[in-house]
Amino acid sequence: RENDSMIKGQYLEADSTGRRLLEGNAWLKSFQQDTADTAQTDTTHIRAKTILSKEQRTPADTTAIVYGYEDVRIWSPSFASVSDTSKYTDSTETFELWSNAKSWHKQVQLTGPYIRAKIINGDIDSLISHPRPFSVQQDTSINRLNQITGDTLHADFKEGSLSEIYVFGNSKLLRFTKNDQDEPDGAVDLSAPNIRIFFEDGELTRMKAIGTVNGSYLPESEQTKKRRLDGFSWNPEQRPQRPKDKMKRRFPPIREELFFELPHRFIRHLKKNHPDSKWLEKD
Repeated sequence: RENDSMIKGQYLEADSTGRRLLEGNAWLKSFQQDTADTAQTDTTHIRAKTILSKEQRTPADTTAIVYGYEDVRIWSPSFASVSDTSKYTDSTETFELWSNAKSWHKQVQLTGPYIRAKIINGDIDSLISHPRPFSVQQDTSINRLNQITGDTLHADFKEGSLSEIYVFGNSKLLRFTKNDQDEPDGAVDLSAPNIRIFFEDGELTRMKAIGTVNGSYLPESEQTKKRRLDGFSWNPEQRPQRPKDKMKRRFPPIREELFFELPHRFIRHLKKNHPDSKWLEKD
């Protein structure tokens, strides 16, 4: 596909198969329309030491797959991440992250060896992470960090807002509570084989622990405020932000229409073998 991305780096290889290798402060900016406007809402930025883009072509469609290697930073309006390695598949709008992976959506940070994020129409749709992921949700109203971990985590979203977190296998949860005046009021600390949390507009509405449950209520105290589950990870300072510097084109985009006259011999070939070719003038 033409004109849906811009690239910048210190070294570039490209060939007719759609392969693009970009090295040295590699930066790929992807968007749906032919525009260089960084403010466009569906713009995605991928930055890494090395970026490799490949195309999988079929008669019906072309899928672009973009790999990032070393110090990978991704930013889009609904999703940001860091990792050692990444893979983006544009046909499914799916990001996959490996090794030292962290992702952010609003006030939620997810940390794990592997993270998969699916985006639909610019909004995050789901997150999957394993093994032993750790999720932190910041409650800014009481300045507390809600925590959940386990063997595998699934998170689902509706219209860009968190709707459910499902952690299964050795699940542990620390959830801070507040009173009617929205003041800190202790915490719930529990473990269970599986834990499901349901949200509306990003706010917790219901929680379900499945299997044998071990839990307790922790009264409000300085010790409760500072409590952390094993594996705790909260690194908002690492969260990628929208690049401030704009990427500008050095050359105009490739035009759809031909800017030269086709040889007569080639036109005769098209008429004989490919009469429906877009390069033939229609009567």
